[in-house]
Amino acid sequence: MGEAVSDAASWYDKAAWMGLSSTPRTNTVLEFHYADRLDDSRFIHKYDVPLKSGKTFGLYAISWPGLFLDTGMLELEKKTDGRRWFLEILHKLSVPEGTETIFENTKRYFSFIESALLEKL
Repeated sequence: MGEAVSDAASWYDKAAWMGLSSTPRTNTVLEFHYADRLDDSRFIHKYDVPLKSGKTFGLYAISWPGLFLDTGMLELEKKTDGRRWFLEILHKLSVPEGTETIFENTKRYFSFIESALLEKL
């Protein structure tokens, strides 16, 4: 395996949320190449990603909740409330014992992005 694949493989199961984030090594690569384009809550930004160890780590996250809050997507999907749409999908998933924290951390991340985007209005 190449370095990038090995790096991703070593981190793929560390986070305790449903999201897409960088690895610590990728943080450096992103900061080196794209420092002027990072930290935009609509696309990619630094977030203290909760880890299964109980700690958090500042990683770059893809702002997937923005999709639920986009007026064009809401109209396309015939939805009126992004939070309700998100919860509609989430509540259909089973929550096996031991995964409760993952679901709560995911809802917390949604709220973080929702607040950040509302601030920009």
